[in-house]
Formats: sequence, C-alpha cells, structure tokens
Amino acid sequence: MSDPQELWLTQIVFPTASVGRFLRDARKTHQMIMGMFPDDLGVHPRRACGALYRIEPTERQVVILVQSTIEPKTKKFAHSRTLSLAPLLDRLTEGATVRYRIAANPIKSAKTPGDRSRGQRKALHGHHAEEWWERKAHEAGLHLTLTRSRRYDFAAAPPTEEPPETDDKKPDRLLHHGVRFEGLAEITDPKALTTAIVDGIGRGKAHGLGLLSIIPQET
Repeated sequence: MSDPQELWLTQIVFPTASVGRFLRDARKTHQMIMGMFPDDLGVHPRRACGALYRIEPTERQVVILVQSTIEPKTKKFAHSRTLSLAPLLDRLTEGATVRYRIAANPIKSAKTPGDRSRGQRKALHGHHAEEWWERKAHEAGLHLTLTRSRRYDFAAAPPTEEPPETDDKKPDRLLHHGVRFEGLAEITDPKALTTAIVDGIGRGKAHGLGLLSIIPQET
C-alpha cells in the first residue's frame, strides 16, 4: 500500500491537429510522461514517482491525465495544469456516492489442470470484463451502482465499442487489452479506495491503464 505525502493530478491538452506520432505509440507516450520527473528514481522510476495516466480524446482535443506522487515539471507543455489531490482524498468517506472512471486491463489466466505456472492470459470482453471490474472495485472499497464500459484505445483517437484486435505475430505491438469503465459507486472502504487510487488497478500501468479517477457526487 502506498501512503504518499502528496498526490498530484496533471492535465495536458493537445489540439487534435497537433497530436504527433508519439501519442499514437503507448511506449513513446510513457517516455514523454516520465520526462516530467527526475532521472534518479532508481530501478523502477514509474513506481517511484507513482506515475499513472489515461488518454481522454475528443474530436477537437486530446487530454492526458497524469497522476503522480511527485509534482511534475510541465514547462515544455503549452497547455497544462497541475493540482493537488489531497483535498479529494480527504472527502472519501464511507457511504459517499462517487462518479468513477478507469481504463483497465481485464484479463484472466487460463491454466491447464496440474500446471503450476501462471497460465496464458486471456482478454475479457463484454459482461465478463464488467464482472472482472466489479470484483476489482469491491477490493478497492467501492460498491458499483452503475457501470458503462467501452474499448479503451492506447492511441489518441476517440474510443469505440468494438473489441481490440490482437496480433501475436507483431512482437513490437503492445498486447495489453484496454476497457474503459465509468459510472457511479458507493464508498465502502475509504482506506482501500485511497490505496487503489494511489497505486492503480491491474496490469499495464506504464501504458495508460489502471488510473482510477473519482469525483464525489454532490447531494
């Protein structure tokens, strides 16, 4: 469990027309984001600065949300702003209703009987993906009351309802499977929720997956 002194959220806006090739490659996007943090963060720099991100594309602009436990340097971006999430974390109380959004990697491991290895990972779609998210949300201290899901694209393009294509013959292609979940939930365990927000959920955190965004619903 992470327990940072600070948690930051940075919003970086790119006009759609100016989105370069680097935003269409999750590895290059990761490198761009890590460039906002110090170079001396050890063997696991992403974990050291708690960096998580999600791409939010629209027809006119592309927004990248970056969460971190170290305040980033954003001077090289023309349109960006950073705010502290400490006030938000203070508002996470048991029984409160929140809106949530996350792009996650719903998978399961298919194991052969008697095989002690982890097994081959299989992407989950449709209601199977939503069942996966319900389990993860429960572990994260949330009781879901409304869920919508759709495909999450790693590139800066509007999301679609179609399942992602995979191609094992292209080793340079990321094999993460992204689904965006959003809706309403009730907080059942504020401490578990804070941990999930700070640490992220699931696999693929270096490539735009796992960032759980929460907004308290006003009564």
